[in-house]
Amino acid sequence: MAELKCPGCPKKFQNNRSYANHKRSRKCKAKIKAVAALRLDLRTQNIQSKQKRRLETAEEELAQEQEQHMQIELDHDEPPVIIQPTPLVRPSGRPYRRIRKPIRYRDEPPPEPMALNPIADILSEPVQPPDVLTPHIANLEACPPPIPAQQFRTLPDNYGMYRVYAHGRPLFTPDESYTLSDVSDSPNLAVNNSSSSRQWFSPWGSSLENLEESIKTSCAPFPNISIFRLISWYYNASIMKSHGELNKLVCDVILADDFDRDHFIGFNAAKESKRMDDYLEAQSCVTNQSSSSPFSAKDGWIEASVFISVPSEAPKFEVKGLYYRRPLEVIKAAFSEPGAEKFHTTPFKSYWKPSPEESEERIYFESYTADVFHNEFDKIHVQLPPGKPEPVIAAIMSYSDSTHLTNFGNASLWPIYLYIGNQSKYARAKPTSFAAHHLAYVPKLGDDIQEFYLKTFGKLATAAMLTHLRRELLQAVWLLLLDDEFIHAYIHGLEMELFKELMSLLFPRFITHSADYPEKIMMACLKYLANCPFRLFARDLCDRKRLMRIDNEHQQFDIETVRKWLFVDGKSLSSVSVDRVLGAKSLVPTRNAFSQRLFKHGFNFYQLFVPDLMHEFELGVWKAVFIHLLRLAYAHGGDTILEINARYRQVPTFGRDTIRKFTNNVSGLKKLAARDFEDLLQCAIPVFEGLFPRAGLPTIESFGGFFSSLLHGTASQNSYETKDLPCEETARVRRQAAQIKKATSMPSKKRALTKDPPNAKKKSTRRNFNLTTYKLHSLGGYVRSIRDHGTTDGTSSQTGELEHRRVKRFYPRVQKGKHVKGIAKQVQRERLLHTLNERNKVPLKNSKTPATSEADEVLPATSPDVHHHISEEVRHKVSLAQWLGKNEDDPALKDFLPRLKDHLLSRLLGHEYDGDETEFTPAQRATVIISNNNIYRHHVMRVNYTTYDLRREQDSINPRTHPDVKVLSGETEENNTDPHPYWYARVIEIFHARVLHVGPLSRSSQPQRVEFLFVRWFGRDLDHRAGWKAKHLHRVGFVAEDQNPFGFLDPLQVVRGIHLIPAYAHGRTSAALGPSKIARPFALTQEDWRCYYVAMFVDRDILMRFRGGGVGHKSTREATNFFKNDRDKLDVERRGLAHQTGEDSVATDNAAGESEEHDANEDAEMDGDEEDDALPEQQELEDSDEEDEEMADVEDDDEEEEEEEEEEEEDGIGGDDDGEERDGQMDEREALGYSAL
Repeated sequence: MAELKCPGCPKKFQNNRSYANHKRSRKCKAKIKAVAALRLDLRTQNIQSKQKRRLETAEEELAQEQEQHMQIELDHDEPPVIIQPTPLVRPSGRPYRRIRKPIRYRDEPPPEPMALNPIADILSEPVQPPDVLTPHIANLEACPPPIPAQQFRTLPDNYGMYRVYAHGRPLFTPDESYTLSDVSDSPNLAVNNSSSSRQWFSPWGSSLENLEESIKTSCAPFPNISIFRLISWYYNASIMKSHGELNKLVCDVILADDFDRDHFIGFNAAKESKRMDDYLEAQSCVTNQSSSSPFSAKDGWIEASVFISVPSEAPKFEVKGLYYRRPLEVIKAAFSEPGAEKFHTTPFKSYWKPSPEESEERIYFESYTADVFHNEFDKIHVQLPPGKPEPVIAAIMSYSDSTHLTNFGNASLWPIYLYIGNQSKYARAKPTSFAAHHLAYVPKLGDDIQEFYLKTFGKLATAAMLTHLRRELLQAVWLLLLDDEFIHAYIHGLEMELFKELMSLLFPRFITHSADYPEKIMMACLKYLANCPFRLFARDLCDRKRLMRIDNEHQQFDIETVRKWLFVDGKSLSSVSVDRVLGAKSLVPTRNAFSQRLFKHGFNFYQLFVPDLMHEFELGVWKAVFIHLLRLAYAHGGDTILEINARYRQVPTFGRDTIRKFTNNVSGLKKLAARDFEDLLQCAIPVFEGLFPRAGLPTIESFGGFFSSLLHGTASQNSYETKDLPCEETARVRRQAAQIKKATSMPSKKRALTKDPPNAKKKSTRRNFNLTTYKLHSLGGYVRSIRDHGTTDGTSSQTGELEHRRVKRFYPRVQKGKHVKGIAKQVQRERLLHTLNERNKVPLKNSKTPATSEADEVLPATSPDVHHHISEEVRHKVSLAQWLGKNEDDPALKDFLPRLKDHLLSRLLGHEYDGDETEFTPAQRATVIISNNNIYRHHVMRVNYTTYDLRREQDSINPRTHPDVKVLSGETEENNTDPHPYWYARVIEIFHARVLHVGPLSRSSQPQRVEFLFVRWFGRDLDHRAGWKAKHLHRVGFVAEDQNPFGFLDPLQVVRGIHLIPAYAHGRTSAALGPSKIARPFALTQEDWRCYYVAMFVDRDILMRFRGGGVGHKSTREATNFFKNDRDKLDVERRGLAHQTGEDSVATDNAAGESEEHDANEDAEMDGDEEDDALPEQQELEDSDEEDEEMADVEDDDEEEEEEEEEEEEDGIGGDDDGEERDGQMDEREALGYSAL
């Protein structure tokens, strides 16, 4: 054995034991440590010198690579290198990928409204005279000359938006309390509970000395705060308990800091409900209470009766059971609520000037930016005496429609809702904002009217007489609502102290009335299904404007003349004399309540009625077109119908609720809501492609041509023999059977006075597309309506249909038979609780937005000011060595690790462009160290974006359900002969890794969290003509395997998620990629669709990103300006003519304000089984409107239910839009999702 020498002394040892004992001695222990440290230092220096030489070599190579690959990026003086285009379609039909890098995308949140800065430009131009909307009114007093005033213009924000106030600087604007939460619509965004400037303790002063007593007062009439929270949860919760409702009970009630179980000793729910009723009744009796009190109940419900006249000088018939509230008191209560601080009391015109070189354009988005609001405000300013307070218009937007309360039975309600147009449409459309004020519940004409008629005249009332009496009833209710107090405020104003001690003069003004067609006809006192209901059969827009209806004395004289014939002379409603006087104008012998009360004050009630996107287009025009397409499919024969159903089933979903999963049998038309028909329209082009070779439906162009052929009858009459659908035929038979059953069940005396029951119709031999419908001809009125009243999502009846769910939710809680009174009480209680909650909103520990679990991954709410959000969890760890070894034969993972390090190194070096195209040397890749050689998988990535109308929204990217994204391409006309602003990719995996960058170019010595997406690229099909000018959807397909189809993407590059619909007519293929479990993790086959269509109509924001000109698309404006030149010739000529005539550009008007999704979507879920009121005149034109009549019964499977709905239809009350219950949050998002395009 060799001798062991001590490094601290000259001693030598023969064995290890003696040497170890020696080292532990005090004499040599210190010397041995010093020698060991010296040796370690020498070794460390040696290693560092070798590493330095290696890194210097890598730095030299990296500098050379950067000089070669980034010369164009660093040197801006050199012209760009023009890459010659290569064919994107291989011989197999698969597209190639254009190998370039996506450009940097910078997300920007919506701007803050500009403050009313006194240094803003003051325009000394006098105010122009207001447009008089009723020039033909003979007794309208001439307005004096306008008072010169100065216009106030705000400074433009960073998006180029500014406002112009016509009458100087306003005294109040709600933008003072603006936060980003006010424009954040996604439910997964972290928002503040309230951005109101009013503190929760403000009703009791700023002092907190009596805080305990204040809190006790704040929960009045309840004895303690715990009971108050429980009752609030009960009234705000759904009757169908869910996990979410249970979580709210635990978080908001049980876990509240002030919760005390002793508070519930002796608790009784009925007693607490009676306590609320007694409190409201006591408050209504207080006469000296301040008008600004949040608990005033002067606007409580009143039970009354109305009397309607019966022809032939008979005594008036009393209709009992009317419950109503005084409109003026409702308006005062609305302006006293906490949410009123967000009301815009002064109208303004909004303009957009994106750059100094471009001209400014006016933007329409709210009712208080539209012309009718401005005209009314100008009239008030002109006639207002000096010394009066600041005038404020209380814009009234009413809605009325009857609704069924149950799926079975005949319980129904006919409510009238009142909305305040000063409130933003985004808040007004949400049911949870309590923007709907229930004004009245109209009673029905029951069977007692027939008994009265039989007793008085000895015969039953005819169908025409019943229809007339229903019109009289509705107008009598409105005549009662428009009382003297309201008329006085309408003329002279109402002095009222608004928020922040602002004394104002409140003028109520009716702006719009929303309803479906039957209700609208009853309100307008026009004949149902007449030849010219709204004079919209004009040849062009000029005729539409010239022939608009005007309420005048001549029309009133004709109506009074006919009423004298009916009520004095005893003539019949169906007499030739009546039709000769009123038939030409489609009038009816009913006095309009608005005409009686407001005509002499210059009000034209016809201006109230606006086109309704939901009922008139989605459930009208498009539904009729879709049904006729199904008829064509049946006429075409074969398996066309089965193919349509199969294609719709395979359409992928998009967004939270934008495009939902279609039913298995779309052609059956069972239980389809308005949102379902909207989805069917958005996905129709790829579905119907190639199904009708004779009519031709492969593209947008041929789809539009086919629709034109429908309008002219060529496709239906010359190519196919279209007949009723099976469901239409079945519905007709069941309806006729119900009529026969009803007729035969009458008493013998009544049966003798009625006509014989109709015989069953024979099966129709032909069914053509019907052109003579009001809904089709009203399409020309949308543009003017947007300018006059604001965008259609603010005037759509969808908002009122969503409010129907509130009364339906209360019906199971009230006494049957007296449900109208019970619902009125429930609504009043809920309003009281809502006001208390808003006034007492105190931040609690448990009030934070809870984290949501998506795909077993906890992801908290996302801040709205960040671009994207990926979970911080590290549970789903992926070992690169094991994962790559297990899938070494998968083509998707070919060169995965080198390409990943190239991507990471490019980002760590801060290159201008990100992507996987730059290849580094092995030495350069060695500077990137992935911690523990592990990456971490995530299931969801949320991407925030600013919408075209300056709202904050969010997309959820999920590789399993919503994997497709788009990024900016960087293609321009200089570097590409056929540029396109976007590239598309499918996200296969979402990863993050802990990465350490070493070497002299490292910017940090600490490991960094780097997030990246593993994607499969799409390539554009250049052989396919696409775009607005070509009238084709853009078509893409997966990049071929030999063209680098896989890569990595920085999440910051993602602009938005995108909806790609397979091109079903082109089939599937496996030529692009061989078998791959990584690329197709959820596919049932190892084939891909040959190509996909880019669904640019999926929501309003994506549509504007493919059109250009979106106000909120500042980050992509330069790239999407390309679309401004991609216009059809007719569109260019029309826009040029509009500018020459001084009109605003309609396309630009829609750019910032119109809403089409939706998202908000939001969204309503109204049933498509809504049935228009079957007034008796409907029988005159039954063949012309059979679609609406027959499809009313198609949605219901139960025969008894359909018979009951037929009875409701015969009553002449609007049909029900009752649909299946959905999550309330989705409802609100859908409510924001409708548009005015």
